Amino acid sequence: MEDESSRLQVLRDRLMNTILTSIPDCALNGSDLHRLPNNLNISLMGTDSESVLTEMREVALSAGSACSSAEP
Repeated sequence: MEDESSRLQVLRDRLMNTILTSIPDCALNGSDLHRLPNNLNISLMGTDSESVLTEMREVALSAGSACSSAEP
């Protein structure tokens, strides 16, 4: 489990750094140090969430929180 956590953290950090350095007007939500190795939460200002979800099919994405998924 420790090896898998390390592997996921490397992948998460690579994705985070790529997004933050190549996409303007984006921000990391939460702590950059204290986070789960398999989770990344970034806000993309001025971007249509549907476009991002469509373009990044190889990454598991969500346009909202899980707690709001039951809302109509």
